[in-house]
This record gives sequence, structure tokens and C-alpha cells, in this order.
Amino acid sequence: MVGASQNGDRRDFFVSYTASDRGWAEWIAWQLEEADYTVLLQAWDMVVGSNWQRMMNQATQFAERTVAVLSNAYLEDSPFGEAEWLVAFADDPQGLAGRLIPVRVEDCKPAGLLAGVVYADLVGRDKAEAQEVLLGAIRGAIARRIKPLAEPVFPGIAEKLTEVNTGGGLDELSFSESHPAEGAGPAPGVGRSTVDEKTDEAVIAPGKGAVSTVDGGAAGRVARSEYLSQVRQIAPQALLGRGC
Repeated sequence: MVGASQNGDRRDFFVSYTASDRGWAEWIAWQLEEADYTVLLQAWDMVVGSNWQRMMNQATQFAERTVAVLSNAYLEDSPFGEAEWLVAFADDPQGLAGRLIPVRVEDCKPAGLLAGVVYADLVGRDKAEAQEVLLGAIRGAIARRIKPLAEPVFPGIAEKLTEVNTGGGLDELSFSESHPAEGAGPAPGVGRSTVDEKTDEAVIAPGKGAVSTVDGGAAGRVARSEYLSQVRQIAPQALLGRGC
């Protein structure tokens, strides 16, 4: 963690957002500060008597990383938002230091230079899921790697699974059934470009049916039981790895 400098300018994160997304920006900033990071947020730091231009200058100079809150309004109608994320992008154009962390909060499609930057996707997630995705993305951006805490599923088990059950025959593998214990590791990736969508759909598809085996009888039940046991250990990785 970078921490604040003696004059109080240094921050771990600057949260860049447009006015219509203030609620999301404040929620994100709150989660970061609860995780012991320092944050610069216009809604909280621009108090009466502050100079807006000076604060934006501080944000772009003294924040280690910029969290860009992505929405249609931010991407299409916020010239200041664009200027803020471009500073972080210019400082780390190859993404080797994780200076720019886009967080998508609305169904929108980044274009241009921003299209090549992997984002954390909070769209359609509940509070607990969104918190896991956000903090997992932050940890990954800082560490530059996200290795799961649980051992990946044994490939020999996956080979026994050949189709997705779309209705009947086997119980659904729901999110509630496979949700990990608190403190489980973050996702191996949180943006579309890091996700194998076919694998994601086959491993865990909440509300879309469960993975089944072709083996019948006791053999099928044993294989499924063993598979589900392993899936429960890595379910958060599969779930958090969904793209947009």
C-alpha cells in the first residue's frame, strides 16, 4: 500500500466517475477504505473552499492507481472522466503496473484505447458478489497475478462430463449450493478477455441448468459427487470469472 505522504497528498486510489454514477463511486471508495487503502474521491474530498482544479491535479499526480467507474454516461458524456483515465493510461500504456483499473457498473461497451483494458464487471451482481469481484480485481492489479487459494479441479473428473443438463435428471448446481466459505481466493480473471466462456458455462451456470454426466446409475452418481466436491472448492473462481 502506498499510504499518504507527509502532506497528505499521496493516495492508493483515485476514483474517477461522472455525476450520475456518484452512488457507485462512493460504494467503491467505501469498500477500498474498509480494506485499508487510501482513496481520493471528489464527493468526499472536495469540501467547501477547495479548489477543484487543484484536487484533480493532485489526483492525477499523487494517486498510485485510478479506478474508472464505467457507464454509458462516463464513456459518452464525460470529458473530464476521459481526461482522468487517459492520464493513468499514458502512465502505464501496456498495463504492466496496473495503473488503470476500469470497473463496469452498467451495460456499456468501452471503445478505443479503453477497449483493450481488462475491467472488473459489477453488472448484475449482488452486493456480496460485487464486493468480491471489486476487491479481487484490486488485489490482482497490485500483485499482477491472481492464483486461486484452492486447488483447480482435476482434469480427469472434467473429462467425464459431456453435456449441460437443461432440465431434469440432476439437481441444479446453484450459486447458494456452491458458494465458498468467507475468505476464499479471488477469481483468476475478471474481464472478458481473461475468461473462457465455454468453460465458465459448463462449470457453473446459475439459473441455466447444471452440469451432468453421461454415466448412469451408481457410477454416474459417484462421478458427479466427486466432481461437485471439487467444483465447490473453486466455484467462486468460476463465478467471478464471468465476462460481461
